Amino acid sequence: MIECISYTPLNKSTCLGIATLRVSKWGVTLSGITLHQKDDQRWVNFPARVIEEGGKVKYYPYISFDKKEHKTKFIELVKNAIDDYRTKISDDNYSMEEDIPF
Repeated sequence: MIECISYTPLNKSTCLGIATLRVSKWGVTLSGITLHQKDDQRWVNFPARVIEEGGKVKYYPYISFDKKEHKTKFIELVKNAIDDYRTKISDDNYSMEEDIPF
């Protein structure tokens, strides 16, 4: 199971926010996962090492997958976990506002 344990909205360019995820089966916490959106496309980026080579910036991700289908499935689960977290936080905030008597 992949669980989003924190999410910070950024809304900078295509980046909607940055998340920290817990993969309990692996006993791993992944920080610095960014959620992006442009038009109707959404994707996530994993933390990467940034290197300038020949005047161009290149990104080398710290996480890679042996099989494309595993990466595709993992990214889908990550997006779902972030969406669940954002919905929960949004619902919690709404509930808190309902309880305010003024």
